[in-house]
Amino acid sequence: MSDLSSVVSIRSAGGDLESLLARYKTEVLAFFSVFILVFSSMKMYSTAASSGNVEQWVNLTNQVFYEGRDFLFSYGPLYWLVGGSSSQYSIYTYWGAILFVSLVNGAFWSLVFTLVNRARSYVFFAVAFFLFFNGLAFSAAFFLLPFALVAYFECSKDKPLVVSAQWMAVLGAVVGFLFYVRFFYGLVGLATFGSYFFVRLFSEKKISRLVCFVAAVIVAYVFVGLVIFHDNSSIVNYLIINKNLSFGNSVDMTLDIVNSRRTFVAAFLVAALLNVYLLLKRRSLLLTVNVLLLLLFKLGFSRTDHYLGYFVIPTAALALIMVFDRNWLGRALFVMAMVCLYYLSINPSYSGAPTKDSLLPAIDFRAGYQERMQGLYSDFKLDDGLLKRVGDSTIDVYPYNNEYAFANKLNYTHRPSFQNYMTLTPALDSMNKAFFESSARPKFVLWTAGVACGSESCNVFDAFDQKFSLNEDPLTVNAILLNYHVVSVSKGKGGVPLMLLEANDGRAVYSETQLSETLMKFGEWNKVPKFSGGVVKVIPNFELTLYARLKNLLFRGNILKVRYKLVSGGIREYRLNILNSKSGVWVTPLLDNFEFSGDAVDSVMFVSDSTHYFKSEFNSAWIGVQVPKVHNKAIAVNSVSTSISGILKNSVIACEGSIDLMNGAGPTSTTLNVTDLLKLQGWLVHSTKNGTLFDKTYLTLTDKKGSRIFVLTNGEARGDIGVAFKNPALNAAGFNGLLDLSTLSGTYKLGMGGLRGSEFYSCSQFEIPVTVEK
Repeated sequence: MSDLSSVVSIRSAGGDLESLLARYKTEVLAFFSVFILVFSSMKMYSTAASSGNVEQWVNLTNQVFYEGRDFLFSYGPLYWLVGGSSSQYSIYTYWGAILFVSLVNGAFWSLVFTLVNRARSYVFFAVAFFLFFNGLAFSAAFFLLPFALVAYFECSKDKPLVVSAQWMAVLGAVVGFLFYVRFFYGLVGLATFGSYFFVRLFSEKKISRLVCFVAAVIVAYVFVGLVIFHDNSSIVNYLIINKNLSFGNSVDMTLDIVNSRRTFVAAFLVAALLNVYLLLKRRSLLLTVNVLLLLLFKLGFSRTDHYLGYFVIPTAALALIMVFDRNWLGRALFVMAMVCLYYLSINPSYSGAPTKDSLLPAIDFRAGYQERMQGLYSDFKLDDGLLKRVGDSTIDVYPYNNEYAFANKLNYTHRPSFQNYMTLTPALDSMNKAFFESSARPKFVLWTAGVACGSESCNVFDAFDQKFSLNEDPLTVNAILLNYHVVSVSKGKGGVPLMLLEANDGRAVYSETQLSETLMKFGEWNKVPKFSGGVVKVIPNFELTLYARLKNLLFRGNILKVRYKLVSGGIREYRLNILNSKSGVWVTPLLDNFEFSGDAVDSVMFVSDSTHYFKSEFNSAWIGVQVPKVHNKAIAVNSVSTSISGILKNSVIACEGSIDLMNGAGPTSTTLNVTDLLKLQGWLVHSTKNGTLFDKTYLTLTDKKGSRIFVLTNGEARGDIGVAFKNPALNAAGFNGLLDLSTLSGTYKLGMGGLRGSEFYSCSQFEIPVTVEK
C-alpha cells in the first residue's frame, strides 16, 4: 500500500510540475534561452585590472578565501561572482561566477521579455535594446532585477500579483545576500522591494508580510556575513565602511567640472515623463520608481563620469514600465523618454565626458576609403625614393603583403590569384604566369620577403608552412623573373627587406633547357647536373596511388618535403606543394636574399611521410632556366695548416666529444672526389666534469706516412650538450668545419684534437678512413 501511495505522490508531483511549466512557459523559455546564450558565450580572463589606475580593490575581492582575512569595501566580498577580480580564485569560482551571471541575466530578461510579449511592445523594446542595452550580458541587471520582478508583480496579470509571506521572506533573503555581492545591489534591492511593498500595504492591510521581508533581509545579512567573514565584527564594520565610503565619495570624490544644463533638463524630462505615466496608470509604482530615480541620479551624477552606466542605461530599463501595458499614452511617453535619454547618451554631461551613440557606425566614414585603409596599415610605409619611382604607375605586390599598396595609396593592379600560398594548382599558377607575360601586366612588382622572414638578416624566401617561396607557384616566379628587372632593394615594415622590380621593354615567354632525366626514389639523394648561367630545376613526375586519390577526395593530402644537400655540406629542408611540383622544383642556387645569390646544391632528396601515398619510384626531368643575375655564393672553407704554433707539449687522450655528421650523414668510412667538399659537425670539451672547454678545436687528417694537417673549426652553439651535462658553460662546445679537398689525394684518417694553453690533445678514439680520389 505504501508503494502505491509513493507512486501516486510522484505522479501528483509530476503533474504539478507540468502544470507549473505550462502556466509559465513564456518565462521558462525566455529564461533558459538567455541562460544558455550567456553561459555558453561568457569567458572570464586573468587581467592586470589595476595596472595603470588606482583601483586596488580589484586585487583583493578574493580575500574571502584567505584564512583570517576579510574584504571590507563597497564592492562586496562576493563581488567575484560577477567577475570582479583580477583573476578568479579557482576553477570552481570561475564556473560559479559564470553560473551566477547567467542566472541573474536569465531571470532579468525572462521577466522583461514576458512583459513585452504580453503587451506586444516588441518594437519599443527593440528601440531601447538597440540604443542602450546592446547585449544580453547586461551589467545593470544585478541591481535592476528587483525592479523587473516588481514590474512583473504589477503588470503580468490584469491585477497585481499577491506575494505570500513565504515568498516575501525569500525576496528578503536574496536582498540580504546581494549586499555582499556589492553593497549598492543590496541597497537598491531593499529600496525597490521595500518601497513597493510599503505602498501595497495601504491596499492589502497586511503588515505581517512586510515584516517577513524586513526580517529576512536582516537574518540573511547576518547569516551570510557569519558564513563568509572570518571575524564576526566585520558584519557591522561592513555597514560602517560603506556608510562612510558613500558619504565621503559624495562630498570629496568629485570632479572639477561644470555640468551641462541641457543634460540636467533632459534628465528632469525623463523623470517627469515617467511620473506622468505612473500618476495616470500605475500609482502603486510611483514611490518605487522615484526612489530608484533618486538613487540612480545620485550614483550617476555625483561622479558624473559614471552617468552613462548608472543613470542613462538603467533609466532606459525603468522606462520600459511605460510599454508593459497596452496603451498609447505609455508608448508615446516612452518614445519621448527614449529621445531624452538618447540626447543624454550622445551629448557629454561636461566637456570631455564619455558618450554613447548607438546610431553612429563603428567606422568613421568622414574619411575616404583610401585614407582609412592607409591609416590601418600605417606601419607599412615605403621610403620616399621608391614611392617617387613608382608614382601613379600600376604595381602588384608579390608574394604577400598587399598592405603596402593600401598604406602608400599605390595603383594596385594584382594578378588573378593574388594570394601566393593559395596558388595551389598548375591551373591557377598558369593564370598568373599568363598575366605577367601579357600587356595587362603592371609596370612594377614590389617583391616582399616571405612570411617567415622577420628581420633584416633573414632568408627572404622562407615562406608559409615551412616552404620555399620560389616553389609555391613556380610558373609565376619564372614569368616575373623573366619579364622584370630589379630597380632597387630597400626595407619595409620592421626592417624586413623588399625589392622593386620594373617591367622590361619586351615581353618574354618562359622556356627551359632539358638537361637530363633520371629515375628517382623517395629517401635517396640525387646528384644535381651542371648548368651555367641560370637556375637548375627538377620536374618530378610523382605518381599517386589509388589510396592517395581516395584520401585526397575524402580527407586530405599527405606531406611532401624536399631536402637540399649543399655543396658546402649543409642540409636544408622545405615542404613542397604536391600539385605545383610538376611545374618544376627550384634546386640551385638555393637563393636566400634579393641580391639573387644562394648556396650551390650538390644533390636533392624527396621525402614523403607515407609509403602508401606515392609510388616509390618516379621519373624526373632536370631542366635549366636562364634567369639573369642569379649566382652561387662563394664557399667559405676552413683554414688548413701543417702545424700549430706555440705548442710546447703534445698528449694523446680519450676525448669527450663526437664527430656527429659528415656531409649530413653519420661518421663512417667514405670516398670523396677531389672536387667535393667535406662538411663536419660535432662537439668537443676538455672536461664535462669541470665544465671546461678547449681554447680551439681542430680536425686532423693523417696520411699513410703519418704526416698530419690541422683544420681550425668554427664554434657552434650546442645547448643540448649543456643540458645533457647540466652545465650551461658547455653550450659553446659545438663545432663545424668545411674542408676543401682539391689539394688532397689518397687515404687519410680523420681525427680530432683540442688546444688548451700550450698543450695539444689528440683524441685517440677518432680514426675515420677518408679516401680522396681525383
